[in-house]
Amino acid sequence: MTPYGRVILDGSAPGGFNMRGDELLAEEVADGEYPIVVRFYTWAPSAVSLGKNQSPEVIVASECERRGWDVVYRPTGGRALLHHHDLSYSVCIPAGEDRLERLKWLYHTTALCFRDALNSLGMVAEMVSSVGEGVGGGVRSGARLCLNTHTRGELAVEGKKIVASAQRLYDRSILQHGSINLTGDCGAIAGVAPVSEDERERLADKLRRSAANVANASGRDIRAEEIVSRAIEPFERRFGITLKPVGWLPEEIGRIHAKRERFEIKPVMAV
Repeated sequence: MTPYGRVILDGSAPGGFNMRGDELLAEEVADGEYPIVVRFYTWAPSAVSLGKNQSPEVIVASECERRGWDVVYRPTGGRALLHHHDLSYSVCIPAGEDRLERLKWLYHTTALCFRDALNSLGMVAEMVSSVGEGVGGGVRSGARLCLNTHTRGELAVEGKKIVASAQRLYDRSILQHGSINLTGDCGAIAGVAPVSEDERERLADKLRRSAANVANASGRDIRAEEIVSRAIEPFERRFGITLKPVGWLPEEIGRIHAKRERFEIKPVMAV
């Protein structure tokens, strides 16, 4: 009998809710009610997320506030990423005994699911086979930004990153989440980098050459719902499960709100 997994088809929420929500799912999946929980969601307002080990000084939080963007920490590592006209996802599974192998397996299998979904929509997404910087060099803040790096196992279209992902290994569970840029400007985050205006322009150009959004990669606007609908079947097939839609429970929403502020960064924290 095929086991049931949980899928949360979420709407838009502020960054603190989204990041605490993903952390909560990682806590819950460790208890074993579901062998996997998959969540799809968007952001309102737009937000810059920082890896859990990054300093807030990698961006100018007051400039984010001026633009109406939240700033949050992710529970995972990685580099600064702007969530603006994107679709985000999370996948949580129990860690099991061979935790490091499970970590690598999850990253690879999730990438295959999104490769299947994007290619079914007319793109040619491929797995990145090597690690390195995106395109070009010479802008020092580029090393702090997610879209400026290519990591083995990520997805790219014509050499440009199209799915950004990060992971965290907990004691009894694994969290992976990431972002698929739908129509947003891949260079927009350069506008809040702590550098001069000239450097910001060069960095924005570099990011646009390193990463792509779905609209550019496919030649048309594709809604988040279309990608989600195309991703469900690959997740069920490759993980060997049936995904059962189960939205947030009232008790879960209460637990999210109780701790969401831990992920929120205020402008006064940045110089």
